[in-house]
Amino acid sequence: TATADADGAFSVAFTAPESKHGEHKIIASDGTITKEFTFTMESTPPAVPMPLNPEMGIKAKAQAYFDWKDVTDLSGVTYTLQIATDEDFTSIVLEKKDLTDSEYTITEEEKLKPVTKEAPYYWRVKAIDGASNESVWSGMGSFHIGFSLVTPQWAIYTLFGIGALLVGFLGFWVGRKTAYYSY
Repeated sequence: TATADADGAFSVAFTAPESKHGEHKIIASDGTITKEFTFTMESTPPAVPMPLNPEMGIKAKAQAYFDWKDVTDLSGVTYTLQIATDEDFTSIVLEKKDLTDSEYTITEEEKLKPVTKEAPYYWRVKAIDGASNESVWSGMGSFHIGFSLVTPQWAIYTLFGIGALLVGFLGFWVGRKTAYYSY
């Protein structure tokens, strides 16, 4: 909303809402006369995010942590993260869109299955600015997830206890056998 001067002229400054890059129409009307103008939203894509973690070829946890360098843009930036089982990303196992932070940790529900170093997971990320301009995908990283047995602490203590009992019983039995044969 603006107020016109005596000659009918006016000036308005506005913040462009998040929208797709390219040309957009702006319509000004006083209720009688309507004028149409063209506003052009910038179309320069943001920089490509640089992957940091997991590092190339490492063994990661099933709930892997991903991190990449921040990308900035005046219109704001979100990220898309992809994880696949092939270098061409035709077999995507996880895709997270609209991430507002330059990091992501896989949730319990998204846990990745173990894979070998010879057949790893691949990951990449791209940045999208507020005008829907997308960077190209980052270089891909690879990582594998080995088999991990999670043993509760009580089970470890129980196994130690049983082991101590077995060692004690074996010591008692060897001692009795030795005493029996020494007569």
